[in-house]
Amino acid sequence: MKKPSLADLANLAEIVGAIAIIISLVYVGQELRANTAAVKAASLQSITNSSSASMLAVVESRDFADIRLQGDHDPTQLSEADKLRYVLYERQMWLHFQNVWTQWKLGVIDDGVWAGYQKVVCDELVGTDARLTWWNQNHAYSLSDGFTKLVRGCR
Repeated sequence: MKKPSLADLANLAEIVGAIAIIISLVYVGQELRANTAAVKAASLQSITNSSSASMLAVVESRDFADIRLQGDHDPTQLSEADKLRYVLYERQMWLHFQNVWTQWKLGVIDDGVWAGYQKVVCDELVGTDARLTWWNQNHAYSLSDGFTKLVRGCR
């Protein structure tokens, strides 16, 4: 039997190296898929926690529930202190919705999750023109152009 030449050994090493690279790439691909799923799950959990906290603020305080109802109907009738509470609550709510929209745009949450949130976003603006005017005066300036365009498109 003939002893392999240095060129033969180099060719064999090149083939083994190529196979090792392919195996490594397959492994990295599997790890990326697993990591993406974990990021999506964590993101959805964070969104759910934030949504729950907003709802609990209303549920746990009858005074704040009254402020929310009055603010949604006619925010000009609130006292100065209650206007502040209402504006800050609304701002955090809209920032939350913008966060969900941004995560959807980035592909972190899927279309089905966003569809539910989009319905809530658009339902928040259903009502009087006074509510839409109030929203434009108090929130549009602090949100991204893309999200503001989406919200205005709900009407």
